[in-house]
Amino acid sequence: MKTYKLSSILCSSIILFSASHSAFAQFGGFKVPKTSDVKKAVEKEVKDEVNDAKKEAKEEVKETTSPASSEPQEETRSGGRGGGRSGGLGGRSGGSVSNGNSPEKVEQRNILGKLSKVFYANADNNTHISDLVADAPLIDKLMANFSVDNCRTILADDKRELSSLDNMIKNAPTVYPKVLDALSREVYDRAENTKSASEKLELYEKLRMWYRALERLTPGDATLTAKNKELDKVSGGATKQLSGVVKNPFHLQNVNKILYSNKAVNPETATAADFKTSFTAGEPLYATLFLDNTLSKIHVDWEKFIRIQMYKGKGNDIIVIDRKILLTPEMYKNAYVQFPIIPDKVWLQNNYGAYADKGLNTYIMIFDALGKLTPIRHDLRMDIRLNPVEGTHYSAKEAMFSIDLGEGSEVLQDVAASLSSVNLSKVNLPKAGMSNASMEAAMLKIMKDKSTVQDYKKAIITSSGWTVEKNELGIILNKYVSATLASKNEDGKCYIQSFTFKYDYVGGGNYSSTLTLGSVGNKVEIECEKIK
Repeated sequence: MKTYKLSSILCSSIILFSASHSAFAQFGGFKVPKTSDVKKAVEKEVKDEVNDAKKEAKEEVKETTSPASSEPQEETRSGGRGGGRSGGLGGRSGGSVSNGNSPEKVEQRNILGKLSKVFYANADNNTHISDLVADAPLIDKLMANFSVDNCRTILADDKRELSSLDNMIKNAPTVYPKVLDALSREVYDRAENTKSASEKLELYEKLRMWYRALERLTPGDATLTAKNKELDKVSGGATKQLSGVVKNPFHLQNVNKILYSNKAVNPETATAADFKTSFTAGEPLYATLFLDNTLSKIHVDWEKFIRIQMYKGKGNDIIVIDRKILLTPEMYKNAYVQFPIIPDKVWLQNNYGAYADKGLNTYIMIFDALGKLTPIRHDLRMDIRLNPVEGTHYSAKEAMFSIDLGEGSEVLQDVAASLSSVNLSKVNLPKAGMSNASMEAAMLKIMKDKSTVQDYKKAIITSSGWTVEKNELGIILNKYVSATLASKNEDGKCYIQSFTFKYDYVGGGNYSSTLTLGSVGNKVEIECEKIK
């Protein structure tokens, strides 16, 4: 198997890494997709839910036709779980119950049971209406080939079910206006609470699923016709919003999904052929997260990084915990985020310096974690965490990838050690903003009393003056300074860490005479010789 030796990349050139170059080029030259492309992308987005609904429907058929009972389960009866009422749309009274449990009959009973939820729904109860939204993928699947005539034929000897069917059709003009108005209001209210165009369209598609289903039951109904026109108008705005930002139909099909490749790709022109899910230890590994808006509209601009975690398999076995991926100004302009998980030589040379300057050990941890895994093929997944802008919601849909560590894994820990060496060479003690020997001694005592594993050696006050902290009413709370403390851990390694220390306000223009700990910041490893 062909591999490249990652350790050789770093041995001679790693100290020369520069943070001044970006690995993210600007791309252009493409057409805005048609509205139909956007709609297709949204339909594909809900495909997984429909497939789940299909599985659920099959399970219902399986349970209902169990030889343990000759009667259909309650959920498959025409009244659903609300069908125990007498009268109404058929309920339990009247007619005879057929003992026929053929898959075709069970399917029709399931359909009538799900449809009855509309007719028994309490339009004033949000829980009932929310249940209808959740049921949309299942009803869409069940009703794909439904017709009233076919249902009558299959259930010809089941008078109760036929009575329920006739009552639903008869009562539709009375039931639809109130129930469908409540259903559409629920969906529109949810959509208003998100700035995500793709989430809006997913919600609208679920509403359309119910409209499609009911049209098969009562084709030409005036309320349904009006509601479909209303939905077309409402969804048009979200469709325009999404197509105005996302330029690539493949991107539209994969919004909020993480895809993997063995090189940096152009997300604005990418196709499925650019991505894969199987890798070796000897090749680069890149992740691309497709968004439904520019990153600046989704992720707060004051946090110049996103966070990642890596897991083994589908469980919660974390191998890389809460590491930062740095963001550049150019990345905020894009409707995607792309970064290496296992960087190639060019990326390391152009970009790793920025991580070293900040003392970030993201790639040290990744290389080290992978290098410690058993040298076989592993299924892994990654979680990407954004800090959403107020009023937005973000949730990446995780995707698995596999990596064969049978060859090349032996160099991964060597790379981690080399990167760690680069980080250490970049870390130095900060300059003092002021000097106060008694206060510095108090800081050291505070932290020594709190820690049993770290021996605090030096305190440096990095503030040039005091900062007064007030609450939202303008009342003084305390005054504080920032400081960096250097320590030696019980494992022999040395670190520097940022803190704030404060004097609480006691009133009358006076502060407490006791210095206390305020906040705790990042801890970064440093060469022990630098803190003596």
